[in-house]
Amino acid sequence: MCMINVLWINNNSHSYSALENEADIRVKLCDSVSECVEYLRHEKGVWDAVLISDICKSKPDGFAKVDNMSDANNEIRDFGIPFFFITDRTDFTLYDVMVFNFILKGERPFHIANDKQKLIATLKSKVKELPISKIKAKYSTICTFIDDPVKLNYLISLLIRLETNDETLECDSHIGLPVRKILEWLKHYSLYMKDKKVGDFCVELKDYDNFSLSDSVSKLSWNNFSLTFDRSTIAPEYIKRSVHACVRVANDMDHGHDFDRIVSMGYAPYATRALIYDLLNVLHWCATQNQKEI
Repeated sequence: MCMINVLWINNNSHSYSALENEADIRVKLCDSVSECVEYLRHEKGVWDAVLISDICKSKPDGFAKVDNMSDANNEIRDFGIPFFFITDRTDFTLYDVMVFNFILKGERPFHIANDKQKLIATLKSKVKELPISKIKAKYSTICTFIDDPVKLNYLISLLIRLETNDETLECDSHIGLPVRKILEWLKHYSLYMKDKKVGDFCVELKDYDNFSLSDSVSKLSWNNFSLTFDRSTIAPEYIKRSVHACVRVANDMDHGHDFDRIVSMGYAPYATRALIYDLLNVLHWCATQNQKEI
């Protein structure tokens, strides 16, 4: 299974350690229900599940209380992802039990220590059933590679349209923007993330190839777009072509050039899908380069 991204509405960060050692679960803490909803709304497709502490805040300036379980239940259920109420308490008041009976129909929240394994197993099982999980699994190498939630959101939105055969994709020149944003992330990733980058071989893609074994930097240049790799890494020809297509087509679509009109009018019905596949080629190659031993 791919990495599971979980939002946790929690006022007690100490219990966060209960899941931090799970290799395939990534947790982001939220201070309140409203903060969690903002993430779910603006990063659709990124978050797979939500954990909700039984005593939580509805809004950042509110008070943490068990009543807010009702707000959490009402606000989060419409997003179509599994969510689970949890607690680190063992003693409950009569009022707590009344709230549990109303929200959980007589059940109790998962105890973060005593029910940890049951919680993890249930969470993974529910997430695996989501349609989007099948898409993430199919493109797991790429989805795991992209560590920026916003850019991953861009990519997953494109993949959903591709995998569901969205007919509106054929005339949608607006996909140039998310493709360009993902390429900008990739350029930044390869250049500045020193602990994860492959090396120091600068691959710039412009109108010409200029390669010399004596150069400290080897260049394969096009349109001021560059990736940074190990000096021994040679970008294969199909990657050069895919980068060329991505940069040129995405820019033309995004900046309203003639190709934008051609796509919008349906004269190039396969261009958008071709653009996404070229992007996937580049991302997959970069991701697999990152897995190799240098």
